[in-house]
This record gives sequence, structure tokens and C-alpha cells, in this order.
Amino acid sequence: MTLSPPGLVLSFALVALAGIASGCDRGLAGESGPTGPEPTIGRRTVVWQGRPLSTPLPRPAFELRDTAGQPYDFAARTSGRLTLLFFGYTSCPDVCSMHMNHIAAALRGLEIELPGAREAIDVVFVAIDPARDTPDQLRSWLDHFDPGFVGLTGDEAELQAMVEAVRRRRPEAIAIGLLHAYADDGPERALERRLQELKLPLTRSSDVAPLFREYERLSTAVANAALLPGVRGYLERLQEQLGGRDLAIQQSNGGLTSV
Repeated sequence: MTLSPPGLVLSFALVALAGIASGCDRGLAGESGPTGPEPTIGRRTVVWQGRPLSTPLPRPAFELRDTAGQPYDFAARTSGRLTLLFFGYTSCPDVCSMHMNHIAAALRGLEIELPGAREAIDVVFVAIDPARDTPDQLRSWLDHFDPGFVGLTGDEAELQAMVEAVRRRRPEAIAIGLLHAYADDGPERALERRLQELKLPLTRSSDVAPLFREYERLSTAVANAALLPGVRGYLERLQEQLGGRDLAIQQSNGGLTSV
């Protein structure tokens, strides 16, 4: 696994890790939430809305440096706080900027509806292109969206250790989405072969949605990966109830597949 953006991890970490942390989107890290105690902001109690997750996402433990050059212990600094953890790089042509802009807009709307709410939420962006994403470049880029967003970076060894710390959380599925895979799916296929040893459901963006539009292709891959474990379990139970008969499944993108 390398950390060069065109080859892998920005998109991979962005999608796969966001997929396991998420979401490029289960992108909320922390113990509190819909299944925990309701948080308070000032004198007001926040009423959670949405679907409770049966298993809260464990908060990964890693330490990188913030844009001021200071050590940032992710688990310690975000403990007990609602945290959105995102992986990307500032030269990303569309997906990273689009997600950051959407998050910033959502937080501005939340602050209007519930004054003080923004102070209770951390947004942490881990830049994984250390060669180009200097602290100054990262800070300037994040400030376009929200000056309160935390930017983290490190050298390649530190970033790889961080990725491994997240990977050890044992994801249920992996989405593989690399930039420009619509034109050349070779890198995605090579990554797929390397990840098959994990024996997890894999989704390759160039397979499920061979589109030139990066956002649509990556989003489709993430959605497919998120649904795969549940759908696969259902089909396996159905096949068992049918006495082990083979099932032919019509795919939405054409062709047949089996369980």
C-alpha cells in the first residue's frame, strides 16, 4: 500500500476508510451518539435524530501533527466529542472539496437552528499527500470551508501507521475507488487482488459504475460496499432455505451473478 494520491490511498482511504469509519457515511467517530447519553449545549439538550447504529464506531488511536506543527493525539483530543474524521488531499479535483463544502454548509445550518452546536463538533481532515500538503497549504485550503476544521499531516511512515490503526478496526466491507479509474482500471484491479486475502466483500468503482464522473462513481462504490454485508447475508439465508439450490441474481448494471 502506498500513499501516493493518484495510485491509491486518497481515494482508497477516503472511500474505504470513510466507508469503515463511515464516510467519504458513517463518518462519526465516538462513543456518544444516538445509543449513548444525549449531549447538552449550554442549557439545551440536543435531541438526536436518525437511525441508531447498533455498534458505535471505535475511535482510532493515532498521533499526527496539526497545521501549527503541534502533536495531535486524535483519541485524546476528540474523546467524548462528536467527531467527523475525513481522509483526503488538497489537490483532489472534486470529491474532497465537495465533501468539505457540504460539511461546512451543514454545520452553518445547524448553528442557525441550534446556536452553540458548532462548538460541540470536531471535523478532522487527515491529509495523506505529505509531499504537497504542507501545513500552510493545508491550513489555507481548510480555511476556505471552515477555519475551525482541524488539519493533520505527517510523513509517510506516520500516515501509514495511522492507516493501519484504522484498518485494525476490522471493517465489514471495502470500497475501492481510485481517481481516473474510468480510463484505466488496472490499479483498482491490482489493489483488489492484494485485498482479497482479507476475505471481505470488495467493491471496485470501475466495476459497479464505470463513469468518468469521480463523485458519482466513488459514491456508488461506497453505497454498494455498505449494502453488501447485509444483502449477502440475506441471500445466503435464502439459498439455505431453498435447500442449497443455486441462485442467479440479475445485477442492476447488467448480467447475472451468484451468491
